[in-house]
Amino acid sequence: NPRVDGWEPKAGVGLVLPTRRILPRPNSYSGLVINIPEFRMYMFPVDTRLGERAPVMTWPVGLGAEWAQSPIQGFRVKAKDEKPTWVVPDSIYVKMEDPKRVVPPGPDNPLGDYRIRLDFDLYAIHGTNDPWTVGRLTTHGCVRLYPEDIEYLYPMVDRGYPGEFVYQPVKIGERKGRVYVEVHQDVYEMIEDLEAHTRGLLARARLDQRVDPDLVAHAV
Repeated sequence: NPRVDGWEPKAGVGLVLPTRRILPRPNSYSGLVINIPEFRMYMFPVDTRLGERAPVMTWPVGLGAEWAQSPIQGFRVKAKDEKPTWVVPDSIYVKMEDPKRVVPPGPDNPLGDYRIRLDFDLYAIHGTNDPWTVGRLTTHGCVRLYPEDIEYLYPMVDRGYPGEFVYQPVKIGERKGRVYVEVHQDVYEMIEDLEAHTRGLLARARLDQRVDPDLVAHAV
């Protein structure tokens, strides 16, 4: 809905809600996959093999701002905290309007009620006390979920659970003989020419002769 005001949508404005999505293409279809340009996290069963039909869950997320980008790499869950205490890193402390070194659990804690720590640096998947930040570039690199979504996810992952950050603004797929393309903004401006990038993806998938180039350009 690119023409709808994301901050103050007017009453009566029509919205399009997608009910199907093209899956991202991670290195391994196992565990958590965060597609940064899509602002969305997928959860694949960890014991599924390629070619099998399997349930896939998905949630919207908030991610790192342009000056604190979320990383593009694999990870595993290192630890979990319920009602976490936030020890503010130096990089965030110096920018706070009301600096605090330690933020206890409660309504003022930006981590929300649940935190899933990742096995590199200080990155985590956590809740939020500001739900409006989900679906936006608002974090210092962490993955932020709606409170009800992190509460649902939290008991399903444990130490060692795998995951991966990917950066795929363009996704292509095929179903019942039809080719589909899904295009999102290049939020970190990592791709020089998004249309050429899309054509390259289609060519590598050997689908370029089965699509209307004008429709592809329009989607981009």
